[in-house]
Amino acid sequence: MGIQASISVKGEVSDQLLQEHKYDISTQSYLLVTSDPDELFGGYFIEGGARAWTDYKNPKFNELFAQQSAEPDFGKRKAIVQQMAKMLMDDSAMIFALERGHEYAWRSYFKGFNPPQATRDQNYRRDNIWDGRKVK
Repeated sequence: MGIQASISVKGEVSDQLLQEHKYDISTQSYLLVTSDPDELFGGYFIEGGARAWTDYKNPKFNELFAQQSAEPDFGKRKAIVQQMAKMLMDDSAMIFALERGHEYAWRSYFKGFNPPQATRDQNYRRDNIWDGRKVK
């Protein structure tokens, strides 16, 4: 591909460099509390967002953001969100490398485990889980 690069790891100053737009390329891992697109797009890609370090500005994207945020139909909202993701990639504001899923597995005799449905929070309570096997 002909790409030559030098890598400089900045550690504790990386957030400051991002906020000041003093970088050519950066990797980010987004810590989201919810699985709702409003959190990612609104926080990182809407002008004035709390973590809008990319300084991305696109009026059409902002319009779609407002539209998807108010759309009650899941299928229609998903289509809008997919259009927004494509827009970010086409504008080179973001390249989506991967999405780490959260899967849960437990043995059938464990009772009371209800993994969170609308959040990726790993700090859910475990005091309601018990071993349902009968003691002999």
